[in-house]
Amino acid sequence: MSDLSARVAKFIVDAEIIIFGDFTLKSKRQSPYFFNFSRFSSAEKLNTLANFYAEYILRENISANIIYGPAYKGIPLAIATALALSGRKPGISYVFNRKEAKQYGDGGITIGADIANQPLIVLDDVMTSGKTVAETRERVTEQQGVITDYIVAIDRQEADDSGRYALESVRQENTFRVSALTTIADILQVMRQRPQHAEQVRRMEAYLSRYCQ
Repeated sequence: MSDLSARVAKFIVDAEIIIFGDFTLKSKRQSPYFFNFSRFSSAEKLNTLANFYAEYILRENISANIIYGPAYKGIPLAIATALALSGRKPGISYVFNRKEAKQYGDGGITIGADIANQPLIVLDDVMTSGKTVAETRERVTEQQGVITDYIVAIDRQEADDSGRYALESVRQENTFRVSALTTIADILQVMRQRPQHAEQVRRMEAYLSRYCQ
């Protein structure tokens, strides 16, 4: 576990972004936990997460200067991270897409920087099945944008029914880099150190043994 991954994992638990219950994922799987990014509605929490993204981008020397946020959850991530990088990464800007093209005024499917023939950093919340990556790639390609990096906050480390690890599959299917700030394994390691989470840990481990690497 890297230092950054450990800090992000602790933050996810402390900020109660991970919630427990019975949830149906986009993949149709029934999960005992869910990452609720709507809890980043406080400026303090959003700023903390944005600075984690910014730290990663700077650490990896990612050269692209446009941050793309897929609607809807990626929108605040892109804007907040661009602000966090202001002054540290000259020329940084942001853009996000609309779910549907605007039919009046300036029209268009994106708001923000012009992405045509421009390298982009895509910021997303969670990697589960990888389907969102394909959807985002298609939207960006339609606008002639070029994704160089796709960064999620959390990798759930799930495998598909054939046993293929989602994040690795996405890497193999694309030419851009795909990475995560932290993983479910690192989050689970934080939770194991807290006796109050013993029952949640038990249920998570049962799920992980079935669906995850």
